[in-house]
Amino acid sequence: MPRYQFVLKETPIGKANHDTHVDRRKIAKAKAAALLTYPVDGVCEEPIENVCEQLIGGDWYYTWIVDTPDMPHLWAFIRECTRHPYVTLSSGPEPVFSAAELSQIEELSHKLRTEFPDDY
Repeated sequence: MPRYQFVLKETPIGKANHDTHVDRRKIAKAKAAALLTYPVDGVCEEPIENVCEQLIGGDWYYTWIVDTPDMPHLWAFIRECTRHPYVTLSSGPEPVFSAAELSQIEELSHKLRTEFPDDY
């Protein structure tokens, strides 16, 4: 399954209800599972419900990395998260590549640089 990363930022309404964010996340994970979209372990050293939380400049950011069948499934999940007034999409989704995929990308890039040197 493709893997993607995206970051949600807590809104002022979410900040006012921050004490319930883990409960909301449990519900979000159930909705994600209904869409065959699953958070991946290991996003950070101490994930909370498989999500990395960072407080930056007084705002909470939540980094999700998920396995999902395709972009429509992922976007349906992101739209559901942002439909509620607690979070907004801050960045992403961006693909997350495996080590094998990164190696393949590097090989393909090398092939292009070899066949088309920077002779502008």
